[in-house]
Amino acid sequence: MKKTFLVTIVGRPNVGKSTLFNRIARKRKALTFGRPGITRDAVSEKVTVDGKTFELVDTGGYIPEAEEELARLVTEQVERAIDRSDLILFVMDGKEGPTSIEREILERLREGEKEFLVVLNKSDSRKFSENLPLFFEMGVGEFIEVSAEHGTGVEEVIHQILTRIEGGSDGDEEKRAESGIRVALIGRPNVGKSTLFNTIIGQERVIASPIPGTTRDTIDVEVEVGGTKFVFLDTAGIRPRRKTTDAVDKITSIRSIKSIGRAHLVVLVVDSTEGVTHNDLQILRYVIDEGRGVVLAANKMDLIKSGEVPSLLSRMEDDLSFARFVPIVPLSAVTGKGVRELIREMKRVHRNFQKRVKTSELNRLVGERV
Repeated sequence: MKKTFLVTIVGRPNVGKSTLFNRIARKRKALTFGRPGITRDAVSEKVTVDGKTFELVDTGGYIPEAEEELARLVTEQVERAIDRSDLILFVMDGKEGPTSIEREILERLREGEKEFLVVLNKSDSRKFSENLPLFFEMGVGEFIEVSAEHGTGVEEVIHQILTRIEGGSDGDEEKRAESGIRVALIGRPNVGKSTLFNTIIGQERVIASPIPGTTRDTIDVEVEVGGTKFVFLDTAGIRPRRKTTDAVDKITSIRSIKSIGRAHLVVLVVDSTEGVTHNDLQILRYVIDEGRGVVLAANKMDLIKSGEVPSLLSRMEDDLSFARFVPIVPLSAVTGKGVRELIREMKRVHRNFQKRVKTSELNRLVGERV
């Protein structure tokens, strides 16, 4: 009999492990209370999503060098649960920031052979952004932001679990798309992503200013455009690694890159007055490697003289010689000109990426090439 995929939630006391467990399991099975040490025994629940089943385990507060008898017994139980696990969710409190206990837990997880995901809880707290550099300095690379209390980010945790389980439904992506086509607006700082975002959704949803780096967070907005439901992700600017020295900028760049994995489609926004830069091409290559549909939005065309537009677009096509399938849409986020064409192109690219080629047809095409 095939072993059920086992996912264990670990972390120090009172970081929201049980609340996250209840969110993922979709039932209040684990006891939650605003005091450390409420969960002492491991609680488990089988969860089925999109035809894939996994067993979710909630554990007591993990204190590696616990001396008090009860805490030591709880910690031993947590370590046994980790040994049995296929995947570990290491939960930390984003509101309070990392502690010495969590640094020790992270070190132990790295020394082990088990795969683990870092989950930063309480992302709705005002102090969360202030504490992000501390997690970065601690050595946390990729992570998932959640608010277990309000449910935000939990869908991404579930998605990450499902991607690690074999079998299940072949239509997972289609099922995710039912809630809307997820579109990530990405690009370098100050290319006009937030202005384009506001123009598309028709309201001042995010701060748009000429100062690079104004947008710090990834903001999701669901909107219907021309009868099609979209979920737009406006992101912070992605800076080249060699030019990213500020810890917050590093974190926001990581978060923006991660939004590509959450999206069905990516709109890469470039500044037409600067042309396609080396950084733009790096971002585009990453999007293609991630297997996402992509449209290039050549923004700020209102600043280009009409007679120079054809030669500019020709140079852009040459720059994209390795990806000639990527459509280029000239537009101005400020005036709105070209935005309708962008929406049409987004729909077309998404339709093409949803197509499935039959094996017989694929074999025929390959045969013609041989």
